[in-house]
This record gives sequence, C-alpha cells and structure tokens, in this order.
Amino acid sequence: MHSTPETRARADAVVEYIKAHPERHNQSNWAEILDEQIEDMIDEPGGNVNDIPMCKTTMCVAGTAAWQKHGNVIFTQNWQDRHDWMKEGMALLGLSYAEANYLFYDTDNEEALDIVEGLAVGEWRGLTV
Repeated sequence: MHSTPETRARADAVVEYIKAHPERHNQSNWAEILDEQIEDMIDEPGGNVNDIPMCKTTMCVAGTAAWQKHGNVIFTQNWQDRHDWMKEGMALLGLSYAEANYLFYDTDNEEALDIVEGLAVGEWRGLTV
C-alpha cells in the first residue's frame, strides 16, 4: 500500500459516497449504466455524457474513485478503451497490484467498503498479500 494524503482523501470520499448511495455500489463491475438507451445515447456522436442520470448506474470502489476524479466520461466506450481500470483504481487508492487484485476481484460490497474505510486512515484491512 502506498498511502498518501491524496489517496486517503480519495478513499474517504469513496466511502462517504457509497454510504450515502449504497444502491450504486456493486463490486462485480467497474462502472455500469443500467439503461441501454442511455448507454447508446452517450456513445453516439454528439451524445452528452453529462446527461447520465446517476440513479441508472452502479460502480465498484475503483469505478467510484475514477468517477469522482474524472466525471461521467468514465462511462463512455472511448474512455474505457483508453484506460486500464485496474491501474486507475490502484493509482487513485494507493494500492499495490496484489492489494488491488484482492479488493477488486475477491470482495463483496461489505468487505470492499471495510477495506476502503481502512485505506482512508492509512490501513490495509484485507487479507495479507
């Protein structure tokens, strides 16, 4: 873990968002729009990604951190084609590859939230990796 004031603040912001909007947390996907019409609209030329109603989306902790930093652009295919979501999440939350792999692939919503709460105070609460 590479904890810095910035990564701790980012983790704290992720925790606060997820606690305020638990229905939008889903560890099984990076960032998903739950409405096919909206998804089609934003990937069309001239589509406005800022028109995405957030009630139609779910994100894992890495997706939430990326969304908080970059905004709704993370839902576009163009952005996803040019970014490695795992590396993005590792950098934003200050994780090693092994820690990110565990957090992003081997946790459910509850455990992921607990781990990110630990990251917010500079602690790793996952399995020893």
